[in-house]
Amino acid sequence: MPPSESNARGPHAHNAGRPSNGRDGTRRRQGGARGSEKRASDEHAQGSRQAGRGLGRTTGKNRADREGRGQERRGNSRETRSRESRRRPQREHARPFKPFTPEQLAERAAAIPVIEFPDLPVSAWRDEIARAIRDHQVVIVSGETGSGKTTQLPKICMQLGRGVAGMIGHTQPRRLAARSVADRIANELGQTVGCEPCQVVGYQVRFTDEVGPTTLVKLMTDGILLAEIQSDPMLRRYDTLIIDEAHERSLNIDFILGYVARLLPARPDLKVIITSATIDSDRFARHFGTWEGTPGSGHLIEPAPVIEVSGRTYPVEIRYRPLGPTTPSSYTSEASSKQADETIEIIETTDVTESGPMQLVLEDPDDELATLGYGMGEDIDVETAICHAVDELSAEGDGDILVFLPGERDIRDTEAALLDHLKGRGRRAGDDKGARLGDIEILPLYARLTAAEQHRVFEPHRLRRVVLATNVAETSLTVPGIRYVIDPGLARISRYSNKTKVQRLPIEPVSQASANQRAGRCGRVAEGVAIRLFSQADYVSRPRFTEPEILRTSLASVILQMASLGLGAVEDFPFLDAPDRRAVRDGVALLVEIGALAQDSGAEDAAPASSQYRLTGIGRDLARLPIDPRLGRMLLEAERLGCASEVLVIVAALSIQDVRERPAEHQGTADASHARLADPHSDFITYLNLWRYLAVQARDLSGSAFRRLCRAEFFHYLRWREWRDVVGQLRQMARALGIDVGPVGEPSTGDVVEAAQFGGAQDAAVRAVLTYGQGPASVDADQVHRSLLVGLLSYLGSWDETKRDYEGARGTHFTIWPGSGVSGHPAWVMTAELVETSRLFARTVARIRPEWVEPAARGLLKRSYSEPFWSVGKGAAMVRERVTLYGLTLAADREVLLGRLGDLVIDEAVAASRSHAPRAGSLEALAAGLVSASKDPLSSGSFEPRHFEELAAAREGTTARELAREMFIRNALVDGQWRKRHGFQRRNEALVEQAREVERRSRTHGLVADEQARFRFFDDLIPEHVTSAAAFNRWWKDERREHPDLLIYPASLLMPREATSGEGFPDRWQCGELSLPLSYEFAPGSPRDGVSMRIPIEVLERVSDAGTDWLVPGMREDLLTEAIRALPKGVRRLLAPAPDVAASVARWIEQAGDEPIEAVAASADDPAGPARTGTGASGGKKTAQSDEPDPLSLDAAMGRLAAWGATSGKLSTRNSPKKNATKGAKKQASASASAGDATSAGPRGAAAQPGTNPATAPNPVASPASHAGAAASGATGADATSTNAPGTATAAAPTRRALTDGPVLDALAHAMRVLRGVDLSEADLAHARAHLPDHLRMTFVVTDASGKELGAGKDLAYLQRSLAHDANKAVRTAVRAALEEASEKQAHRNKRERGGKRSATTGTNSTTSGASSPTDSSAGSHSGENPSTSTSGTTATGNGPRDAAQASSPDPTFHADAITEMPTLPRSITQTSSAMTLRAFPALVPQGSAAAPAAGVRVMASAAEADREHRAGLARLLLTRVALATNRVTTRWTGREALMLAASPYADTAALVADAQLASALSLVDELSTPADVRDPEAFETLVAAARDAHEDRVYQILSHVVRALEASAEADAAVRSHPQASLEETTRDVARHGKTLLYEGFVSATPAFALPHLARYLRAGAVRIERAASSPGALGRDLEDMDRIHQAEADIAAARQALERRPYKARAATALTQARWMAEELRVSMFAQTLGTPNKVSMKRLLGVLAGAR
Repeated sequence: MPPSESNARGPHAHNAGRPSNGRDGTRRRQGGARGSEKRASDEHAQGSRQAGRGLGRTTGKNRADREGRGQERRGNSRETRSRESRRRPQREHARPFKPFTPEQLAERAAAIPVIEFPDLPVSAWRDEIARAIRDHQVVIVSGETGSGKTTQLPKICMQLGRGVAGMIGHTQPRRLAARSVADRIANELGQTVGCEPCQVVGYQVRFTDEVGPTTLVKLMTDGILLAEIQSDPMLRRYDTLIIDEAHERSLNIDFILGYVARLLPARPDLKVIITSATIDSDRFARHFGTWEGTPGSGHLIEPAPVIEVSGRTYPVEIRYRPLGPTTPSSYTSEASSKQADETIEIIETTDVTESGPMQLVLEDPDDELATLGYGMGEDIDVETAICHAVDELSAEGDGDILVFLPGERDIRDTEAALLDHLKGRGRRAGDDKGARLGDIEILPLYARLTAAEQHRVFEPHRLRRVVLATNVAETSLTVPGIRYVIDPGLARISRYSNKTKVQRLPIEPVSQASANQRAGRCGRVAEGVAIRLFSQADYVSRPRFTEPEILRTSLASVILQMASLGLGAVEDFPFLDAPDRRAVRDGVALLVEIGALAQDSGAEDAAPASSQYRLTGIGRDLARLPIDPRLGRMLLEAERLGCASEVLVIVAALSIQDVRERPAEHQGTADASHARLADPHSDFITYLNLWRYLAVQARDLSGSAFRRLCRAEFFHYLRWREWRDVVGQLRQMARALGIDVGPVGEPSTGDVVEAAQFGGAQDAAVRAVLTYGQGPASVDADQVHRSLLVGLLSYLGSWDETKRDYEGARGTHFTIWPGSGVSGHPAWVMTAELVETSRLFARTVARIRPEWVEPAARGLLKRSYSEPFWSVGKGAAMVRERVTLYGLTLAADREVLLGRLGDLVIDEAVAASRSHAPRAGSLEALAAGLVSASKDPLSSGSFEPRHFEELAAAREGTTARELAREMFIRNALVDGQWRKRHGFQRRNEALVEQAREVERRSRTHGLVADEQARFRFFDDLIPEHVTSAAAFNRWWKDERREHPDLLIYPASLLMPREATSGEGFPDRWQCGELSLPLSYEFAPGSPRDGVSMRIPIEVLERVSDAGTDWLVPGMREDLLTEAIRALPKGVRRLLAPAPDVAASVARWIEQAGDEPIEAVAASADDPAGPARTGTGASGGKKTAQSDEPDPLSLDAAMGRLAAWGATSGKLSTRNSPKKNATKGAKKQASASASAGDATSAGPRGAAAQPGTNPATAPNPVASPASHAGAAASGATGADATSTNAPGTATAAAPTRRALTDGPVLDALAHAMRVLRGVDLSEADLAHARAHLPDHLRMTFVVTDASGKELGAGKDLAYLQRSLAHDANKAVRTAVRAALEEASEKQAHRNKRERGGKRSATTGTNSTTSGASSPTDSSAGSHSGENPSTSTSGTTATGNGPRDAAQASSPDPTFHADAITEMPTLPRSITQTSSAMTLRAFPALVPQGSAAAPAAGVRVMASAAEADREHRAGLARLLLTRVALATNRVTTRWTGREALMLAASPYADTAALVADAQLASALSLVDELSTPADVRDPEAFETLVAAARDAHEDRVYQILSHVVRALEASAEADAAVRSHPQASLEETTRDVARHGKTLLYEGFVSATPAFALPHLARYLRAGAVRIERAASSPGALGRDLEDMDRIHQAEADIAAARQALERRPYKARAATALTQARWMAEELRVSMFAQTLGTPNKVSMKRLLGVLAGAR
């Protein structure tokens, strides 16, 4: 989208030139007013450059245009070029101001013409204005548009005698305005504009200087005045300054106002008049007033006078036509419209006259068009609204229409829309052939038009015109014939992004001042009408004045100019509005980037940002170049690289409008013409090709022929001349700076002729130019690009393949402009500008190499380094370097030697503040002196966070060289991680391995010297300069000749301490018949810190966490210490010091741990008790079992282990077989008491294995008591904990519960009560359990057959639940593999017997393998496993005599689907191998649906889950045999039953009947058999025979219950509908919700058989409840209270269900949960419908008690 010509102008508007390919009207910007006071010749040229901003810069020169037309008429190109060469120095070289001589003053006074004032509103105020000018230095004149102030103020000043001693300088924001105002003033004085003697009105714009010796009034752009400050800082050439259109607040105007404010005290004769129609008069009056103290912050004595000129020649009617009914208009997606706060009612009550000086009359606000717009309430686009507005204004009468649009593309779109809307009545500009009366000419007006095309609006015409203009026509223009204005209220506003550092051009709503200016363009020749395509509420909500440009643009040029002029800090300059500090900071950063500013070492920190830097030599040179600082920096760099001439041409091209044209009607042809000269790698080189081509054609063709060629090939002739003029100016400026520039090389005429001979005459010049550019005579393109790069460091981009665009500086993303000639997607590009319209586009692009950037960017680069790492190949510490420029990565992960960073400080201050130990090998670990890549897991476990903090604090400030040396010693010399293998290394490795073998054998941690000690050994011997393998090899090559054994470890270093016993840290954990490996890790902060138990997935369900809270004996004292520290503070302080108390508790438990809890408590009062117990144990008394055990048996092995422990004094003998036999009588005597305590201990105490804690034995083999206790994991129907659950019967034989059988915290509580007299409550123990460190809790690691970890954590139950599916799958796989292996071995055995004597069924009767005997298959039982089974085999275990008989021949297929016959399924299958004993549980599983029941066979890992699935599968299999046809069931229904059942929640009758039959099968299975015992065809057939007779009646009975439930549900629904009162809303909603939880599709089979008959009562209770609640307010209140209670109970049940789902399946808990769920229904009846009664007593307390059993 094209930018706004007026809002995007200004020499300081951008921090780089804004080149464009000219294909959408986006204008280029050039540098602002800069220069030096030293060179007068430079200043005028600079002034010429500075004058050329805005519209005037791009329209071309009027004089040149006239000369061009003369050439066309005369065809004398040589004479024209001669005249141009004679006049060019007059334009390009400004002279310093010289005071007028007396003769000149007399001549100027004599030239004053007769002054007459027309009948304009300002004429009536001329006396007052003259008096104010005479009496004050500054006067503010605020008058309405059309009041005549622009033309009459200079005449008033001349009448006062101003303009003689110095000119009256009259500034305008645009060149077109300056020229047109000069013509109007001269016309009113009866003269013409010119520089001839006696002509008093002149003007000066870019490249056009019409100022003569008698010029009294000089019209100029504000850029010209700004440039003249360089050569005339005191502005002596003027005695009066008129700053017109000050409301625009451009950057130039603000700078001029600030400069004048500072200049006025030194120039008391200078008069300043500030004028505008929409000026903020009060703001300007205060700024230029008389102040006491600092202006702006002191005391205002007197403001500057303000004269408001009221009235205008003709009134203007304002009409509002919003695009939508009430919303403000928006032109594109970029428009940032603001929603008006006022509503339509506010608009209708608005006064008919707007506030402010403008006399704008509003139409009737009640008119529906003012509120609804042309769309009559529907949103329409702006083009359609403009067409409607043109129709409306055309009906008003004669007069032209001026339409304001944001840019050129909008003008083209609107022109096309109008031509289509007007049909044959629309005419393009200049096309008046055959025009009829009533036709409308559509005339564009924007900055890129030529001067002739722009001035066409002032020429007479016979057709009505619609002028489509940008805001170039907003101020200072009186276009003849304009009576009507259409204002969409939008414009492109140039905004600088502080984030992306690019200039954005969004479309935004204009301010009220701009809207009034636009409305004032009409009503100058007759009464006018202005239509605003937005609502009045939108107008009122807009800001009153335009935001100053200084607040929204880059300030680099301003800062550079002020620095060169010595004007001080930008923050202290008297701007009308102080610039944003971020903008100042960004401007300074840009100048620092290009080297124009450098940090001033003498500046104070509190000084303003812009004053902390000094101007460098580069900055002084840049200030003398009349271009943008970036472009100037390119030119200076090109001088260094020897390509200044070429870069100068490119810089000039970037400073002007693109010479290439792309008219809308010939876009394709123009693109093809321009593409001939395009360079596929660089748009900058394309500029050189264009320059050479046009220069060659201008050289070889005549003037008229060259112009024809330009038109034919779509080149703008006037822009080419402008380009050539700028190049000439820059060459003169460059020579003044000592830059050697000359003409750019171009092909000779002979080269062109040669190209024509070989390739034809067509495009011969193009081919010659391209060949020349690639030949040796041309400068290397890379040098050109490197010169340009120094000014475009913020405009780089790298291709992002994921986002398909370029990643630029500061996080921006852009894409290459489609008009660019660069092909493909280069990896790296630089661009001359980034313009944000619909997206961020890069224009004028070139490929670059990233390695060019680092030398050019110098100190702007940011280098960051990764954590140092060790390179085995290089034998040195390395870092990965990341180089960024403004966030853009130039080099990522570039490996650099750490030692080469020298004295760069490695900051470890942040690492020292962390609370966790560093990871081995990280930068933190290296800085703290830890091992960099430890191979020894033992040496890294003793490092604690507090040690790290101390070491890191001590090492803060370590340099890179020091760290590189440390890493070399640790990795290369200590760990041997390098390719060089010296003899001393091999010797040292052998010594370390020997020491570690001693350490492993004694299981004593820290025996071998740690790596820190070995590091210190090398650190004392290695020189400081050795930081890598190369440096070490050079040093060691000489050193080893004199000291060959210098680097060999001494014995005292490796073994500084003696070895100790490794007892107390067993390798395996015995859980029943399972022996599970243990591993130890000492890494604080790691989740594996502590003891880990590795559990194969196949035995996961059989593992219990009982006793794991005791950990291992070696950690028991630490466990007790931390447990004491985890107690609440009130208790903990009674047990201080914790380590000493823990040591005494550990000794006491060691002595009394095997005694019953009651005996321990009794012995508390008898100090000799434990001693006597120990004595008895050590006495070795004989028991009734006098037979010696088998030497190979487990008892014999345990006895030998106990004897060794007794003799060594390192192991208690309380668990030895002899001691167990001695204590047999004592255990039997205390059995009943022990059983009672075990019952009261709760589920956890019951789950613990009887006897000693398995971890207490140093040998992995468990005691016999452990084997007996482990059998519970394979029990049928219930787990081990169910035997002692509350409310259930305990075992027949009473058991003893020893102190070490319970939780460790319970033992601690007993010990504290005995030893210290301190009672620990359950809350205290819970607090300690919650705060116990994680490393003192067992970690369970579940692995598969390959050793891959499937899960790990502290919660074994959670792992069992979450991995249940994987466990079942693993068990099935293992069983299948075992059966296949057994079958293969049996077949091999049969083959060997060669027709053996066994029966044909031997293979299936014997399923064991290896050394198993035939009796092994029936030796097991469901209550346990024989630990003496063979090392490898598979055993099928039955239940009862019959099952045991059939267990010898199980069906080898335990994975089947949709079976039709009942297979023979053993209760369990046991696979025994050398590694583990695997137990699986075959079972039927349900498949299919109720309508199509089926059953399969699966193997489960849990007995409880197997029983649950077997029941459901058995019911499905039974249903396949006894199922009834649907018709047979429905024929027994009565009419009432059929009607009620039709209203069931089921999809159809068949689904209901199928579900009822499934419910019948489930109830019959439970009633006629024990589901777990039906495991063979015979038992199943017996069940089928019994169920077939009862099934039909049971189905009908179930359906009768369903009928009653549906009837009760209907009653409840009727009660809900009959009570719609709001007070009963909660009750009725709860009743309706409750009914849906009971009746749903599938509820018949899902409801237990015992609860199904009561469904009707549960549902009927809802109707009774509603009636009772409606009886009285008190009843309703009680109902709501009861509802809250029952809801809480239901929430507790739901929470318990969720908790149960996360834990392994427990039959007891599931049964209790089901009981609690239906007890809640009975509780509802008891609370809400007591009259219906309940079969059993029920209460909330009973419910919570049952629910507790489910947890």
